[in-house]
Amino acid sequence: MKKVFCLNLCVLLLFGICGIQAFAQGSDGVKTAYHIYVRVDGSDENGDGSAQKPFASIQKAKDYVRTLDKTGGDIVVEIGDGTYELEDTLAFDAADSGTDACTVRYIASDGATPIISGGKTVKGSWTDEGNGIYSIPYARDEKLRALYVNGKRCFMTSRVVKAKGSVGTYTQSRRVRRTGLGSRERPIPACGSAAKICRMTRGMRTILN
Repeated sequence: MKKVFCLNLCVLLLFGICGIQAFAQGSDGVKTAYHIYVRVDGSDENGDGSAQKPFASIQKAKDYVRTLDKTGGDIVVEIGDGTYELEDTLAFDAADSGTDACTVRYIASDGATPIISGGKTVKGSWTDEGNGIYSIPYARDEKLRALYVNGKRCFMTSRVVKAKGSVGTYTQSRRVRRTGLGSRERPIPACGSAAKICRMTRGMRTILN
């Protein structure tokens, strides 16, 4: 069984030429039975993995490799230049492995530097807010954990707010404290509107009206 590779991509994973070629080491002298192409301008819906009709995602190519015969030679997945944004973690397991007669290889196209990214490209027009701050509308349903501009990590703006002390008014109500025998009653201070339980004294019970 060939070595199984698993890629866990959380935010941003870059595969340079050297990285992909290291992953693409195969056995010399073995013929290539299938050569599959992936391009950023390809199509997962209408593509068939050929040079003329490449797939658009590595996930689609990986799924396609699983359906191929692995007894007649190597399988090569050639990834073109550009950024490939992932919808989910790209994971390889035993089903993606080769056999004694087949090595599954993922390689970059000649001169290409594919980028496999767990992030999303922010598209639109940026507004210069001054003081080196730029803004753009960005709707999301998950927390924004990292932002990169031209390959460099950037940070969201922040503001420090200092407290100015207590403000507003409140109303103090009356509570009744009773002994365990119920022989004496007297008012006690209110616990506060947000309190759920008042502090109790040994041998006493507190009743909230």
